[in-house]
Amino acid sequence: MVRESNKQDEKTGDNSEYILEKIIITLMAYYRSSGFEEEWEEVSDKN
Repeated sequence: MVRESNKQDEKTGDNSEYILEKIIITLMAYYRSSGFEEEWEEVSDKN
């Protein structure tokens, strides 16, 4: 998703970094509260 967003930003001159950071923070909070923090860390460290 980030790669594609970066490609689109290059084409349009936009900067999606802020919204992508908010999405990541939301996902991290959800996975922590639902007990999937270890899985989140494992998957996010691979990429």
